[in-house]
This record gives sequence, structure tokens and C-alpha cells, in this order.
Amino acid sequence: HAANARQAMALSASVAQELQRRSDPAEAAQKPGPRVVVLVDDHHILGSGGDDPLGPLIPFLPSARDLRLHVFLTRPVAGSTRASFDLGLQSLRETGGTGIVMSGERSEGQVFPRVYAEQMIPGRGRIVRRGRPPAVVHLAHFPSRDEQPVDGARSDHAS
Repeated sequence: HAANARQAMALSASVAQELQRRSDPAEAAQKPGPRVVVLVDDHHILGSGGDDPLGPLIPFLPSARDLRLHVFLTRPVAGSTRASFDLGLQSLRETGGTGIVMSGERSEGQVFPRVYAEQMIPGRGRIVRRGRPPAVVHLAHFPSRDEQPVDGARSDHAS
């Protein structure tokens, strides 16, 4: 867990060392290691200081499938045009990463090729996958019994 850009860079560098080890042909011939899952929440905050927290991982993105590397990245639609110049985001797109564009302002421009944000109901978005046309999806959140809904109302639905 990293709470700031400096910690995120250190964590990425540590993950990159493991991926480098896995890239070694002698290591690759052995049993594959566990999946490496990198979740970058609020990328716009971690990357705001000019350092890309994904920087150390970029060389491994083209081989992510073979290395059992999975990267999940979230950021708001606002500022996505400017963020498209970020090397980490470019690498994720260019290596065939799947994207989901949730509700946002169309005026932000293309988030993915020929895909613009639009106003959508909560949970609705467009999934963008290489070689397929964008499709509308709906993501669901099933709160635990202890979790109260955001508006404070009780829910009578079982989870």
C-alpha cells in the first residue's frame, strides 16, 4: 500500500524487481509465480508531482500476460486529455489494456480512440477492448450487511 507518490515509486520498483526475476529465461522455465496485481487508485493524485508511479513497470507491460502481471488504474475523466501524454497510461493503452469509461463530460475529448465520456447513470460505462467495438456495461456494488448506503438510507435488499 502506498499513500503518496514516493511510496508508490518505491513499491513499483520493488514489483519491477520481481518482474525482472520472472523475465529471466531460467526462472521462466520453472513454475510461474503468483499473480502480481497492481491497483492504482486516484492515479491523477499519485502522478501529480511529475513522477509516474508506473514508471518502473513500463518495460514489463508488453509481457504482462506471460509475467502474470495485472494492472488496474483509476482516474477521473476530468483531465484525461492531458493525462493521455503520461507514459504509463500510454503504455497501458498501447499494450492492449482494457478500459472502462464511466460518466463524465464529453468536452474532455477522446478518452480512448473514438470513445468520449458522456453522462451516464451510476455504475454505467463503456468497456473498450482491443479489436472489439466499445460496449455499454453496468458495474454493480454489493455492500456488506455492515455497510450503510452512501445516502444513509436503509436497504432491505440482501447482499
